[in-house]
Amino acid sequence: MGGDPNLSAFSSFSFFGAGWQAPVMAGAEVHQDLFPESVLPTGTTVINDRCLLRTEQDFRIVLVSGIVLPQYAADDRMAEAYAIVSLVQQGWADQKEVARSFKYSVHSVRRLCSAIISARSRC
Repeated sequence: MGGDPNLSAFSSFSFFGAGWQAPVMAGAEVHQDLFPESVLPTGTTVINDRCLLRTEQDFRIVLVSGIVLPQYAADDRMAEAYAIVSLVQQGWADQKEVARSFKYSVHSVRRLCSAIISARSRC
């Protein structure tokens, strides 16, 4: 029964015996949720599974995979247009997701993208 007493610390019992039971850890009776439901902070808009738009006081930031891309004043329309175009051009979000999150029409997002692309080509 068990292993060689000279080699094994488990010589006094068998793992496969009928009466064997795994030891219980202290505090195991209290089951905590490993993945509690997360609540988004106020002023946070989910763009997609990688991108968030956060507005706090008079500022906005766009987070992509936890990294801040653009940050700008909430009333700065040019910076907002740049953030929209950056998300679309870099492939982080599609035009529909960006339009919904920033409260624009898809047509307006397309127009912004084409306007900024043409402005870049003139430089």
